[in-house]
Amino acid sequence: MFNLGNDTARLWLTDHISGLIAKEGIDLYRQDFNMDPLPTGGAADAADRQGITEIRHVQGYLAYWDELPPTPSRAADRQLRVRRAPQ
Repeated sequence: MFNLGNDTARLWLTDHISGLIAKEGIDLYRQDFNMDPLPTGGAADAADRQGITEIRHVQGYLAYWDELPPTPSRAADRQLRVRRAPQ
């Protein structure tokens, strides 16, 4: 599993995917997560720190999506989410 909890790795991935989006003119990017992260993350944690690797990965995953450049479809999706937010 790619370690998005590692800032250097996450920034590399962000730059790489952002470059592909720009170079290829991609306007819709979808990413699937079709694996069980527990064996990978849990094995990296000390007994008294179970879950910390998963927390760091999720924080990095959310930062990754925030850092990607806007595309027409992502901009429209963000507008929909803003309109649907509770008042």
